[in-house]
Amino acid sequence: LFDEPYTNLDQALTRQLRDEARRVVTELDTVAVFVTHDSEDVTALADTVIALDHGKVVQTGSPRDLFDHPVDASVARLFGQTQSVTATRTEQGLETTFGTWPFDCLAVAADGLSQMELLVRPDGLELEAGDFTVSRLRVDGADDQVGLIGADGSELFVRAVRPHAYAPGNKVGVRPLPGRVFPAEIANENHSQ
Repeated sequence: LFDEPYTNLDQALTRQLRDEARRVVTELDTVAVFVTHDSEDVTALADTVIALDHGKVVQTGSPRDLFDHPVDASVARLFGQTQSVTATRTEQGLETTFGTWPFDCLAVAADGLSQMELLVRPDGLELEAGDFTVSRLRVDGADDQVGLIGADGSELFVRAVRPHAYAPGNKVGVRPLPGRVFPAEIANENHSQ
């Protein structure tokens, strides 16, 4: 049992010890349980993940399954850098401060919800031509995150692969990728049952 073994270590030492722990557990052909709140621990170490929310199991599967196909908002928030965007359902799509998003962007159906909080990661969005202002760039490993200012002044980050030509002050648009946006209210309704 490893209970938060990398707390208070720098990133380089954490990566080194994660690799070593994975190697030792694999060589010994044994089972190890890692208790962690760090999604990087999960993706680097786990073969199987058990996600808990308020003491209840909400999803089990591989790290890739939970990252790509979270069953509810609590699991979606565990992986990646989720951002919240408020939306209103219209006949044309989901009206947000960053434009109208198509219904196919939703990872799960949100029937019956007219107002919703959407969760999306920077890698679930693409930049395109548009009228939103680039506020800033954040280095995110080999890529950048491009910050955009929405119609209401809120900021949303979109992943951009380097090299790119985006810079503060540029005008861009944003489009969600199909199946990459999660309606948070679904989780709240499910947990109340």
